[in-house]
Amino acid sequence: MALRTPAVAVRLGTFEAAARELHATPPPRIGGALLHRARPLEASEAGLVLVRLAAQIEDQRTRGR
Repeated sequence: MALRTPAVAVRLGTFEAAARELHATPPPRIGGALLHRARPLEASEAGLVLVRLAAQIEDQRTRGR
């Protein structure tokens, strides 16, 4: 699973929307709960850490262009 997949899923509200935007299939289960399957999706505490990390990495990546 790409690191940014949960961040995109939270931003868009569903795994399906994230998969469409990222041109990927929905992510497999990884064991721990990163997201709560609500409408829209909500990040768990662990998921929030991952979403913030993904945002930082994406920010650094886009600045490096």
